[in-house]
Amino acid sequence: MSTLQREFMETIEGLSDDTMRMLLEVVRQVVLPLDHKENVGVPSKQQGRLRRMGSLKGQKLISEGYDIDESNDEIAKMFGV
Repeated sequence: MSTLQREFMETIEGLSDDTMRMLLEVVRQVVLPLDHKENVGVPSKQQGRLRRMGSLKGQKLISEGYDIDESNDEIAKMFGV
């Protein structure tokens, strides 16, 4: 084990399981390339799609047909622009 690996292990030691699961999810979805061994056995159609993370995984944030630009004036007012 390299010095950097040891330092990482010492850093995460004592973190809660929930925090470590979140870190693992971030590493898998953001840091590791799609062809990494963690993705071996994952169907290619899942590997190629947009990867989302966290509590919004798989959820749409804006309904179909909604024009987000309709709210620009209201948002500008809120921020005093």
